[in-house]
Amino acid sequence: MRYQSFRKVKKPNPKNQHWVPQFYLKQFAIPEVRSDGKEQVWIFSRRQNDDLDTKRVSIRNVAAEQFLYSPQQKDGTRSFKGEQLLAEVDGFLSKFWPRIATGLVDWDTHQGIRRGLAWFMGLLLARHPDNFETAQVMHEEMLHLYESAPKDELGRPKVSGFEVKGEFYELDHSDWDDYRNSTEGDVRQSTIEGIKQLTIELTNDIFKKKWAIVVSPHPLFVTSDRPVYLMHPDRQRFGTRTSGTRIMFPISPTRLLFAHDEESSEPNKYIHLRKGDEIGMNMLTWVNARRFLISSYEPSNLLAEMVHASDKFKRIQENQQRTKRKKVGRNEPCSCGSRMKYKYCCGRETPRE
Repeated sequence: MRYQSFRKVKKPNPKNQHWVPQFYLKQFAIPEVRSDGKEQVWIFSRRQNDDLDTKRVSIRNVAAEQFLYSPQQKDGTRSFKGEQLLAEVDGFLSKFWPRIATGLVDWDTHQGIRRGLAWFMGLLLARHPDNFETAQVMHEEMLHLYESAPKDELGRPKVSGFEVKGEFYELDHSDWDDYRNSTEGDVRQSTIEGIKQLTIELTNDIFKKKWAIVVSPHPLFVTSDRPVYLMHPDRQRFGTRTSGTRIMFPISPTRLLFAHDEESSEPNKYIHLRKGDEIGMNMLTWVNARRFLISSYEPSNLLAEMVHASDKFKRIQENQQRTKRKKVGRNEPCSCGSRMKYKYCCGRETPRE
């Protein structure tokens, strides 16, 4: 796919700019208000200082921020190139999205559509506003690091480069003054300019994984303002290339994509939703939301079910902890698995040599 092939957008300089496209949110619109231009969704905030009631809002006001991809530059003007490019991409993807959202696609045969979906997931990750906050923090940390380093005769950091996994990367300090004096808008603009390359890299990572698309006969799945999210069973820091990373994405209220590396399962298959599994899947969406849960149906019952499931899981964990802490009799087998009596093993008054 080529960026140059997308159609022109009708509104070149929009003030309200979305990080979750409206064509995607339309799939989660409330059924009775799905007329074009008037779509609404149910939202529920996870922030304690927000109004905790569920609300019906227009999709035009969901996952959007003023001038998100058009930061103010030093001369006071704004560049809309980033927003225009994203709008063109959204216009192209919206043409075949209903087929993905509600149909059944042979992913092995239609590799172009599969790559298109992987690309959309990569783009959702790359364009998310959290990336701007991360870039700003990294910029401040790098400034602090280099400002504390020795300086050359021009006042630039005297650091030749850095090493990552045995590979050395040389640093060019010729633009140090510009980097040091970069405003928050400059950092954001640089991040926006990197969205295209980051999307390509993420697309390749997602495309390589095995896919399972869970299908529900009824609209049960919800989404959020962070619709694509990553999980790992063992690691706290991980990315799309980390072995074992799992990716989930609610495509629509009846489709949820699960991308993984598991060797035992068949790739790129549709599977039927098992009764009750939607609670756990929706809970993961809720936990990974940036701020809002987004639903096509009033979510009060769902929220109650998730709270109940969460309390049940917490009780199971507490029972397991109590079992571990339960006192072992001196003549009972030691819980460490040594097959010795507790008094001769972990219950000895003095440690063994």
